[in-house]
Amino acid sequence: MRVQHKETSARAWAHLPDQPTQPDLAELARVPVTPQELRALGAGPAALGGFLNGEAVRPLIGRRQERNRLVRFATTIAEGPSGPLLLEGAAGMGKTRLLAELWRLAGQVGVRGVAVACPEPEARVGLAPWRALLAVLWPEVLGDPAHDVTAVGDLLVALFGDDQARGGPSQPGVDMAHDADLVTPVADILERAAVTRPLLLIFEDAHNLDDRSLTLLREVSARLAGQRVGFVVAIRHTDLHPTSPVLGWHDQLQRVGQPVLQVVPLGHDDIRVWLPAIRGVRPSAVAVQRAWERSGGNPLALRHVSVSLDPRDVGWEDDTSEAISPEVHRVLRSTLKRRSQTCRDWLDAVAVVAVEQRFDPVLVARVAQLPQQLADQCQDEARAAWIVTGRSLGRLTHELWRETILAELGTARGRELHAGAFRALRKQSEQADDASMQTSLRLARHALAGRPHVEAADIATAALAAARAAGRRFDYLLAIELCSRGLEVASDLRQRVELLIEQGDAWYRAGDQGKADQSYVEAGALAARHHEGRWQAVAALRSAFEWWPPFRSNPVPQQRLEAALAALGPEAGDIYVQLQAQLAKLLPPEGPELQRRVDFARAALGELDRIDDPLVAGVVLGGGRDALYETESPAELLPLSQRLKELARQVGFEQFHGQAHMTLIADLVRLGRMREARRELEEHRELAARSRRPLMAYQQLVADTAFALWDGRFDDAERHITTLLGKLSDSGPSPPFGIDAAVALQNPTAQYGWLLRERGQANRLLQQEDMVQEMARQTGHSPMWRAGLALLYAEAGDHQRAADVVTALALESDGFASFPPHGWAVPTLVLIAEVCDTVVSAPVSATERAAAGGLPERILGLLAPHLDEVALAGWPTLLIGPVARAAGLAALGCRDFEAAIALFKQAAKHARDLRPVQARLHADLARALLGRGYRADRSKVIDHLGQAVRAAQELGMARLASRTNAMLATL
Repeated sequence: MRVQHKETSARAWAHLPDQPTQPDLAELARVPVTPQELRALGAGPAALGGFLNGEAVRPLIGRRQERNRLVRFATTIAEGPSGPLLLEGAAGMGKTRLLAELWRLAGQVGVRGVAVACPEPEARVGLAPWRALLAVLWPEVLGDPAHDVTAVGDLLVALFGDDQARGGPSQPGVDMAHDADLVTPVADILERAAVTRPLLLIFEDAHNLDDRSLTLLREVSARLAGQRVGFVVAIRHTDLHPTSPVLGWHDQLQRVGQPVLQVVPLGHDDIRVWLPAIRGVRPSAVAVQRAWERSGGNPLALRHVSVSLDPRDVGWEDDTSEAISPEVHRVLRSTLKRRSQTCRDWLDAVAVVAVEQRFDPVLVARVAQLPQQLADQCQDEARAAWIVTGRSLGRLTHELWRETILAELGTARGRELHAGAFRALRKQSEQADDASMQTSLRLARHALAGRPHVEAADIATAALAAARAAGRRFDYLLAIELCSRGLEVASDLRQRVELLIEQGDAWYRAGDQGKADQSYVEAGALAARHHEGRWQAVAALRSAFEWWPPFRSNPVPQQRLEAALAALGPEAGDIYVQLQAQLAKLLPPEGPELQRRVDFARAALGELDRIDDPLVAGVVLGGGRDALYETESPAELLPLSQRLKELARQVGFEQFHGQAHMTLIADLVRLGRMREARRELEEHRELAARSRRPLMAYQQLVADTAFALWDGRFDDAERHITTLLGKLSDSGPSPPFGIDAAVALQNPTAQYGWLLRERGQANRLLQQEDMVQEMARQTGHSPMWRAGLALLYAEAGDHQRAADVVTALALESDGFASFPPHGWAVPTLVLIAEVCDTVVSAPVSATERAAAGGLPERILGLLAPHLDEVALAGWPTLLIGPVARAAGLAALGCRDFEAAIALFKQAAKHARDLRPVQARLHADLARALLGRGYRADRSKVIDHLGQAVRAAQELGMARLASRTNAMLATL
């Protein structure tokens, strides 16, 4: 999407808050700024990391070895490219302090530092550290006249999302730009920010990084490997889960020799230097030993142990039985016990409401139910004990404090505090009109943890709001979890239906269409039982978004759409039109339902111009276009496909966009516009690579195989098929590519059979008989699969069975007269033409020849309207070949050799640079010329056969080479 700029002045920039909210930044993303304004305003926030707190960084005490490593790293950034530095250590070991020292050292050598904190999982917002990082750097880049301002605006919208969206279920699968789209613009912003001064980027608490943020970090750091941009990633390695994505990256960095700085406990020498700085008195050797024993060399524990230590001797001011263990939690618990009960109650509330160690003292007072004056006294007491810092905006001095306080908190007390936090935060957010994702997630967390003190309806409402917010941030798994938690308590019909639909949307976007459909089905059934027609329709429409091979009926969602349509009337508006379009697409594309399919499609498309929502218009257009596939020519459908692609671009939903590409490719291929089709395929490839959606990867593999077969790149085609079959067999319990396994298997089955046919491997082709029969059965014995089975028999030399299948198909369809005029009928007739040609031209019995008798004339007549087309099966699965060649084969069967020659020459127009088709056309022309019998044609026949043999041998088309060689031998 492109950002619409608004008129503004430097004053708008000057009012950027120190802690900008998402709405602040989303609004500023739409504001242009001149370099002069930027210089006048000065830099924005210097950092967002927790180690500065607005104060200058004092020199580090002790840690000489670690400090030397940091000096070398800062100097490396200043002098040239450097790889990422991994800084790891246990909780409280001093990682944050070392980061602050690195910040100070970097400044001394001319490197500017920007630090961001990676929030803990329960407070995580999608790509949170990256949004914080860009909030610091983007004003400078916007001030660079060489940079595309709107591109940065687009980037910020993608990162910050639309926090102002209110109410209503989200549309199915509407995405903003995918994460992969962000790599280039993010790297560009960082590179431009480092032009005048090298850049140090610090990711604090990176053990909290989610997979999306880590992937972006890996790709951006790799992209900037040659620039003066350094990355430092600090992790608490003891908290890494075995499945954490950070752990894999950590191991990879170590394998390739990237620097890792281990933050180890302080030794005696460091403690001897450290204690005087804290207590102001030089310690005795015994005091140093006691301090080390009681703290384990952990700086956080040492800070609190030193309060009760007399550095001049070995005495302790109070009972230290709990402090003897070096575990830092025990030291912190001992410090807590020395606080007043009121202060401890206040700290309980702090631990419950704190986000990334930060807390609002006013909110804490409300949750703790303390008068503000008394709460302020508690805050002063905690500040004196170095548990918290700050006044108007408080902060726990270390994340371990929150963990320790919560560990001491009783279950019942915790529930009461969470319930109080929910009520206080909800009131605060309503007054401030704050619907940001972070607030929504906090409300959901407190509501769920506050059970049973929070009403079930309130829990469900909070969970639904948070799930929608998570979906807008692409965090689909979180959205699924929140919906599941909300469904555990929701009893209201509307809430349950909305939660189920939102859960289905999240599963759909995450790529698991099977689980998405389960949620939609449950929502639809629930709505139907309570006679809620509109919700039933919404669920049915969502269910219809499940991918299904185009131009094939699907009775399951069809029945749901029929029921929803019956429950509503035309007065329902856009939702009724969507139902019509989706139902049209899923009705059988043959037999008595075909006309009903067309009627629904045309009725829906007739309403298209009055629909304002591009997604709704795209749903209607896509369904209507697919439903008309059998009754309208590709030339008539092409404008619809082109318009669908434009609508998909407006919507921005990748999978919808990918399907629009495939729809357009299908129409372009059928019109023989191969260059344009290949360009579309490359665009889809880029989209699929960015998206990483399983279904798009599947469609890309299928299309790549189709074009490889068309081009004669048989080894490439076999590799693609092997890859696809391997992924299908290794999918485990989850549906492969997010779609039904049987459906997914149909494309590679057809393509593998065609590959064997092109290579002339008749014996192996016959081994596919059972699989092809199964595919025909699964598709309701569709004419196309039956024609394919007949061709399999014909190519394998079983002409009687081939003739039997074709004859039965002709009898059932009144000599193919009941076939629709377009769509699947065209490739089916082309396959039958191939079968008839093989049977008629082979040395077969009179019975077999009679079975094919009369069919070539009918096929020639039926194919006449399609002579400028290319026969396409699937979407695309098989580019069978120019229709004119099949018509030429039918003309050969009619012994109309002049017509055959003309048709083969016409087919050659679509076969430029396509050697498999050219090889067959050369052989076909030779047969037609021989049939014509002109003596002057002999040299032409030899030339065509020679070219056919050479091409067939080079391509590995063994059977074609053998047949043409045999023909040459007779001349």
